[in-house]
Amino acid sequence: MWTAHEVWNRTLEVLKKLPLDSEQIRECNNGEIRGPTAATFLTHLDYYQGVLLIFGLILTLTVIGMAFVECLMVKANVSKSKRRSKLYFLITLFPVSMMFCMVGMISPRAAALSTSFGLFYFLVVFYIYITLVMNLVRRNPNDSQLCGVKARLNERGKKINMRVPPICCLIPCMPEPRVTSQRIQIIKLLVLQGPLIRSFVFFFEVCLTIELGRDANMYIQYCEMVALLSTFAVVFGSHTFTRLVVHELHEYQMVTVIRSISLALFSFSAQYPLLFQNVFLRLNLIRCGPILSIPESARFICNFMVICQLFALNLLFSSALKPEKNEIFDLVENDSTPSEEDINDYKKSLFLSLLTPKSKRPLNFV
Repeated sequence: MWTAHEVWNRTLEVLKKLPLDSEQIRECNNGEIRGPTAATFLTHLDYYQGVLLIFGLILTLTVIGMAFVECLMVKANVSKSKRRSKLYFLITLFPVSMMFCMVGMISPRAAALSTSFGLFYFLVVFYIYITLVMNLVRRNPNDSQLCGVKARLNERGKKINMRVPPICCLIPCMPEPRVTSQRIQIIKLLVLQGPLIRSFVFFFEVCLTIELGRDANMYIQYCEMVALLSTFAVVFGSHTFTRLVVHELHEYQMVTVIRSISLALFSFSAQYPLLFQNVFLRLNLIRCGPILSIPESARFICNFMVICQLFALNLLFSSALKPEKNEIFDLVENDSTPSEEDINDYKKSLFLSLLTPKSKRPLNFV
């Protein structure tokens, strides 16, 4: 049996081996501390780097155009201003995150910081998604968000199901407490802490990059490992609340929205540390470029892969925001066949109008 002290020491040894050693970076770049500027990099592009930049720019501009059209569609077909403003944030998530990836491809020095700030925007959008769902679930506009959501869920006898990956894999026997205003507030705070912690991490990474240059790479990786726990809490809170109100959101296609956003977050945040750092770099599958270090070359390729994946996920996201399929577009004229209930109501109103005697108008003689 290991003692607690031995477990702690072994854990520290594993954590020390996770980040890549900065010595590889210095050997690759003749001891230079800072990476190349954007102008220097663009004047010394390899052929494949130029092709990836052009193709990534085309995909990014395409998504920006799609987002502009969707924003116009929301402005014309959604009556409530609060819902419109929240939808604007959701729609702009994919073009904004793809623009951060383009910044990381063009400017190697700013690649890590652009990814960190892109994660901050992701976490802000998760919180806005929660507030939008609360607005959709609440039926009485006079109630507060928490009271309205609690009343609606208690009508259906719902309980909070916390068996959401990856927590359910670690703790399979999760309790199912009943819905209260305090517990809904806790779920909301779980999502809110994400952008707050990310803002502090971003500020710390900026200071490290300014002071240490390429030597800040190892410390930035430690910061990202700490922020990863915060990101897991955001995803856990978002999916827990979505499963709680899933029966109220069928007509709004919000399940498709949260799935596409969650997959985009995984692609944007976890792909570089999991796939590139722990597989490609440790196996020496990526070599030094003319002026880029090995981690910088890996981040360049990773940013392009993220752009392609976000483009595909944006198509899934856009399919959930079609006015003819989504009831959140309440100003769209419905040309569908009327239901049997609507036909019966029309017949009843027509029958009552025939039975009601019409008042005779008096005759006016000149």
